[in-house]
Amino acid sequence: MEYRLINLNVVPNIGGEIWKIIDVDSDFYDGFGELYISSISNNIVRDWKQHSEMLCSFVVTEGEVKFILQNNKDIQELHLNADKPVMLQIFPGTWYTFQGVAVKSNILNLANKKHNENEIRRKKINLEKR
Repeated sequence: MEYRLINLNVVPNIGGEIWKIIDVDSDFYDGFGELYISSISNNIVRDWKQHSEMLCSFVVTEGEVKFILQNNKDIQELHLNADKPVMLQIFPGTWYTFQGVAVKSNILNLANKKHNENEIRRKKINLEKR
């Protein structure tokens, strides 16, 4: 399985903070296809997904999300939350799913390619509660 975790640069600001996620000069920038935010409720698990071409770059902006990544029989479980801003990049060919572990969680996805249903494989979720 191929993935990368990138610590985000958090800049204190009056009354809050700024999360610098990516720019065109970032070493890990691989083009722009689309940007969207998904929300997921507590204990909801999304079906497995594998992209053949798309690099997905996820940032949890609210709440906490458990990601499960799989290649062959190797499984990796990662917990991302808005209190420790990181970007999770999941490379093409890696199966993944995710589960909300907070009342409400938001996940920003910066994809390097525009959505194309023809490059996505899907499986119904079949996980015991982890």
